[in-house]
Amino acid sequence: MWLTGRNYDFKRDTSMMLVHCTPKDGYESIAFAALDNIGVVDSTTSLVKRLACLTTPFICLDGINSQGVTVSVLTLDSKPTAQHTGKPKLSTSLVMRLVLDRAATTDEAVDLLSRYDMIALMGRDYHFFISDVTGKAVVVEYDCKTPERTMTVTPSNVVTNFYIMYGQDVSLTDNASEFGHGYDRYETILDILCREDGEYRLETVWDCLREASQLPNPDDITSNTQWSVVYDHVNGTADVVQRRQWEETHHFAIGSQ
Repeated sequence: MWLTGRNYDFKRDTSMMLVHCTPKDGYESIAFAALDNIGVVDSTTSLVKRLACLTTPFICLDGINSQGVTVSVLTLDSKPTAQHTGKPKLSTSLVMRLVLDRAATTDEAVDLLSRYDMIALMGRDYHFFISDVTGKAVVVEYDCKTPERTMTVTPSNVVTNFYIMYGQDVSLTDNASEFGHGYDRYETILDILCREDGEYRLETVWDCLREASQLPNPDDITSNTQWSVVYDHVNGTADVVQRRQWEETHHFAIGSQ
């Protein structure tokens, strides 16, 4: 059994939408979108808001496909990536669709991303956590120390909002720099995993999500955990909790929508 846990943290409360996609020439997937990103709080209040929700396949923030590949996007504090090497352009939000629709493994996802110039959107920088049914997990980043923002791939089972490739330069006492922040949450998760000593269970993942979740803080863009999800790579499922309501879990599965 391979599982991936994900907390989506954002300082403003947002509605979330389950997005089920069955592309003609791609893999089926389920994913989650934050409707705040398209200015929607309640999609039932007007036709305009319902129409806006048609864009949700292209604004997903994490998801899993029928091959057991998961992908999540996390924000960073560096200047937004804008590669210009002559390759086709790929925006942040389209990374999710590319990986979910086209990648059957982590390696395939990395290869797909390497074929494009990355353009970060919304005035933020980002990195991507990708894992597959074999348990191979990597973080794809765009090196903020290089003018060309070189794409790098770092094996890691844990990621928060700092450059994994520069983890040695981020500490609890210097927790806000061009390399990012969230090292305290990273260490919290590592401590739980070390405590379990490799004997990970479903409850281990939920323990990590609970302990790393955050209360609202209007001064911190990555505060206020909006949803927590556990993806089961083998069974193609997602168990979701909204806004730290740990006692109420919603279950979704590929093929049952």
